[in-house]
Amino acid sequence: MIRGTNLHRSYSIGRKQVEVLHGLSLHVKRGERLFLCGPSGAGKTTLLKIIAGLAEADSGDIWKNQKARIHFLPQEPQFLPGRTVLESVLDGDLPVMQLLRRYEEAVQRGDDEGVVKLTEEMDASHAWELEQHAKVILQKLGIDDLTQRVDELSGGQRKRLGLARALIMPCDLLIMDEPTNHLDDKTILWLEEYLRDSKAALIVSTHDRYFLDTVVDSMIELDRGHVYT
Repeated sequence: MIRGTNLHRSYSIGRKQVEVLHGLSLHVKRGERLFLCGPSGAGKTTLLKIIAGLAEADSGDIWKNQKARIHFLPQEPQFLPGRTVLESVLDGDLPVMQLLRRYEEAVQRGDDEGVVKLTEEMDASHAWELEQHAKVILQKLGIDDLTQRVDELSGGQRKRLGLARALIMPCDLLIMDEPTNHLDDKTILWLEEYLRDSKAALIVSTHDRYFLDTVVDSMIELDRGHVYT
């Protein structure tokens, strides 16, 4: 799904220029499950963002299957202020996500005519299953009040909400940066089972060894700008 060739990326620390990616090359196949490891400051998050299309390499080529849907879960998820939990978890550009948001907005403002019209669109798009899926995942992650504003959530709640959004978003490649932070053991076990059943490819960076044992198939190490499988 993705192939990066001869990628270079550097940044400045004071007057010193540090190169974190030095001619790096890698590829990600459909359905592959990879663990990205390396010491702090090695450039793991930088590499994940480049793969996700949220950052650019200074030089090199990166090819992506144009049909592949990619979603990135950062360590600190960001949400638009003023939105509710449900609105935030349904955030996305896919038509079915936009339809779900419009339907929920119509329900909340009591627009009966709009609800009827959007119900027909929901039926035609088979969007009910995704809506129920979203609510089940939120419940599994301990998020019960769907009308609460994201501005009122704690850091741990925002991380779980970001995780819910990542799991709900239909995608072919899910990239996760420290997904088990702020999760208790019971929730981590549920997440392991969920990811094992998922058909999406996965790249994950985490310090949770037990989580890795059950979720990933292979490991890539980022060391001095290169990756080793």
